[in-house]
Amino acid sequence: MQYIVKTNKRVTSNQNKLFDKLITKYQRQLKKLGHNIQDLLELNWDVEVVDSSQEYLDATILLEDDNIIIRSPFNTRFVTKFRQVPDNSFVWNKDKKVYQASYSTYALKIAVKAVKEYFSTVNYSKDIQSLLAGVQGYDEYNWYPTLKRTNNFYYISAINEHLYSAIKDITLNDDPNTLFKLSQYGIVIDESIANDPLKTFASCYHVTSDIDSIDTLIKWLKVLEVEHVFTAREVLYNRDTSNFLKKKLLEHSITCSVIGSTNHDSGVIFKTVSTTIGSANMRRIDKIIDFTNSQPVHIK
Repeated sequence: MQYIVKTNKRVTSNQNKLFDKLITKYQRQLKKLGHNIQDLLELNWDVEVVDSSQEYLDATILLEDDNIIIRSPFNTRFVTKFRQVPDNSFVWNKDKKVYQASYSTYALKIAVKAVKEYFSTVNYSKDIQSLLAGVQGYDEYNWYPTLKRTNNFYYISAINEHLYSAIKDITLNDDPNTLFKLSQYGIVIDESIANDPLKTFASCYHVTSDIDSIDTLIKWLKVLEVEHVFTAREVLYNRDTSNFLKKKLLEHSITCSVIGSTNHDSGVIFKTVSTTIGSANMRRIDKIIDFTNSQPVHIK
């Protein structure tokens, strides 16, 4: 607040409210230092107090000199997540206190998506409104290769020539093994087809499961004719978890090895949520299963 007062020679009504909240929040500490809370709350500012403009309370996206500009109130969650967006070309302009990036359709897409997620009110300049109006309605289209069924006839929408060449010998149906194979090519399975837990599991290339569900999980892997499971090193280093999983797999004649081994060309991988898989190993992975562990920890 000292910096704001010194630099701007004023405070906004919202900053004043926030300062009062801080005084109330830390009133116990302030009382110990001999301050009267009511006196502090009634103190006047030596600089002008101006009403907070709605322009700075809402997020705004605008086009300026072929740059997309994002102006928004400070939001820690937005800042953190926005920085993690892949191929994000936006940079923080410290002088103007905005994010900006050269105009591109991708930059506009991530700007709109990120801002809408973290701010309840978003304002768009007329230029941006015009651009967004031009793509309205396209959300209804199917942009991902998807297995669909019409009158018991199965087909894949949004397919291209290369994908067709890769899967042309697979007979399309709702058998879990078929759904499992298609998922390995990045094909989405329509919900009307993946209509039970086994089919849903088979349809998803990347799934999350709790370790308590291991018996059901292995039963499904047997149905899908999975013969080998890779384990990430984090799972291997947890001796209790590793031994538990290996024992369960062995009971169903499913072999197991660490992901770095070369004794199997392909298999499913068991890993923790935080584990990343190197690109060199991705071609060997038929399905990724992230394990969570809700079992209680017993402290001796």
